[in-house]
Amino acid sequence: MSRAVFGREVRALVALPQTYGIAAGFLAISGLFFVTFVLSERLPDLERYYSNIATTLIVLAPVVAMRSFAEERRNGALDVALSWPIPRRALVAGKYGANLAFTWLLLSVAWLYVRVLSHLGRVEVGKAASGFVGLLLLAAAFNAIALAVSARSASPTAASFLGFAVLLGLWTLQYTQGHLLGDRLALLAPSTHLEAAERGVLDAGDVAYFAACTALGLAAAVAALDGQRSGSAPYRRRRRRFTAAAVAGAGVALSVGAPAVHAQVDLTPTKRYTVTSQTRAVARRLPGPVHLTGFVDPDSVRAVQLRAVVRQYQAAGIPVHLEIVDPDEEPSRARHEGIQRYGQVLVDIGGRRELVDDVGQIPLTSAINRLTRPPATVCFTVGHGEGDIDDENPQGFKALAGALRGVGLEPTPLALGAAGARARLDRCAVVVAAPRLAFLPEEVDLLREFTAARGRLLALVPPGSDARAQLNDVPRPFGLTFGPGIVSDRSALAGDPASVVAFAYPSEHPVTRILKRDNIPTLFVEPSPVERANALPEQASLVPLVATSSHSRLPDGTKGPFTLAAVADWSAVTAGPAGARGPHQPPPTNTPGLSRRVVAAVGSVEPATNRLLGAFGNHDLVSGLVQWIARDDDLIASGRSFGGVDQLLLTSADRRYLVRSGVVLPTVAAAVPLPVALRRLRRG
Repeated sequence: MSRAVFGREVRALVALPQTYGIAAGFLAISGLFFVTFVLSERLPDLERYYSNIATTLIVLAPVVAMRSFAEERRNGALDVALSWPIPRRALVAGKYGANLAFTWLLLSVAWLYVRVLSHLGRVEVGKAASGFVGLLLLAAAFNAIALAVSARSASPTAASFLGFAVLLGLWTLQYTQGHLLGDRLALLAPSTHLEAAERGVLDAGDVAYFAACTALGLAAAVAALDGQRSGSAPYRRRRRRFTAAAVAGAGVALSVGAPAVHAQVDLTPTKRYTVTSQTRAVARRLPGPVHLTGFVDPDSVRAVQLRAVVRQYQAAGIPVHLEIVDPDEEPSRARHEGIQRYGQVLVDIGGRRELVDDVGQIPLTSAINRLTRPPATVCFTVGHGEGDIDDENPQGFKALAGALRGVGLEPTPLALGAAGARARLDRCAVVVAAPRLAFLPEEVDLLREFTAARGRLLALVPPGSDARAQLNDVPRPFGLTFGPGIVSDRSALAGDPASVVAFAYPSEHPVTRILKRDNIPTLFVEPSPVERANALPEQASLVPLVATSSHSRLPDGTKGPFTLAAVADWSAVTAGPAGARGPHQPPPTNTPGLSRRVVAAVGSVEPATNRLLGAFGNHDLVSGLVQWIARDDDLIASGRSFGGVDQLLLTSADRRYLVRSGVVLPTVAAAVPLPVALRRLRRG
């Protein structure tokens, strides 16, 4: 029966002039979107086209649906249709099928655009297909909802405007993200469930959402027609209760059921939105769920990317929960969690935490890998006049040790001359050396071997240290040495010219980025300059962290500025095992990885002592430097090649081809039958 209604509706659509006018208008707007985005971005990609053409369905669906019931009710034809011996659901299904077929036919112009782009460059057809399927699902939901509005409206105008208002209201729910009912209300927005398809991923939760919307719209349309049946009042009350129950059930399915469905199909050529086997292997060690807190604007692109990454992990069965926090609305919470910039993500696993700056598989999986392993060990050399990690005196390191424990590191003393020192050294994620007395030759050899193989050294020079020459020998292959003399500066504390207050941060290194941004100084006592070694290896990258002003000088009259702290980075991507690794690090594999070999030098030990760790920005400098050196290698193999397309180089002829093929020809083709339909209408 619904097939007969469908055929009748299709014949009516073919005969009406409005059909061709609507088609021509839609194709003209669609073509303008397509050409505009291609010319502005110069990419053979339809992602932005899909996201923008979807908004036109807010108008198109009500305009197409208004004639289905509202216009028939106005001219009396609906009473005749309702008297037919067919079920109401068959009548609704037939009209809905015709409207949907017409809408889908208009949307299929996207494949013409794919063909046009394929003549200009390489197109990711799988990604284009995913976006097209997303549009089809959106059109199915919008047509069903618009049909339900039409079934309850008394005139086509009312049906069109009311349908537009309902769909626009649903669309704008995306702006309630993080404001009303947390994220629940925003999950009811169609645009939220279209994002994955536009990127090339078909998400089962999104499909379930659109299916629920479609079912709700069709059920409401059937209920509206059933309400016009003749019958007793109890019958009509039962119908109303049934409709209310259907709406409530659909609401529960939309807000609870759809987000709980975790399955995805990645149609991109490189499967770049699918978690890798290494990510799955790391996730198998999880002791519990991963809690992510993204400190971003809920309406920003960063928030969209973060939600997409979380869905990738959830689709693989990895328990990841996300909370979006606007740092402008909750600044105290952001400060309490140590958030230093917009876009940072706090990763929490069983109370162990780490801040991640980037959104993606590599940084997130690497953070999970670090948080599921035993705490990294920070080894402080002892036996040469160094401060002790349990010493509360001004020259001790107890305050620094407490700060490191607070961020999940494990400080421990290391006696290089004791039995078993080599085995203990292999377990160190970083060695902090600040000797006042000279090392033994065998201790220097051991420290040199460790540094040459893995880096991971933080050297601080006390004033008048007998081990200065040895400290120079160890980091010299990395391009770092401590220069002679003590630096003085005009910015020194009053009455103490050897206590230099440094404001200059020459680089954008993550350790000093916040100090530089907020203009927070650091305090050095009797600092030695950190100099570049004469024979710097080509692969080394020397980064100055802290520097004096141009008014600084050495006792021999040499003028500054001088570097007071610097790092040398030998990190490199490796195809297999790279160097010695501690037990807190993942076992060697034949997959690509990032081998981090870093050495840092600070020209004064005082910023790390109990006396001055809390002064100015010393805590952020020293603690941040130890954390940065101790950080485990990133798992490069946990990410995929992003792939993508090449930028187009468009000539004037190419631009004319785009306009002609994307705008003019489709619009003219849709408008050609219009005069014939008008002539037939005049003839009756």
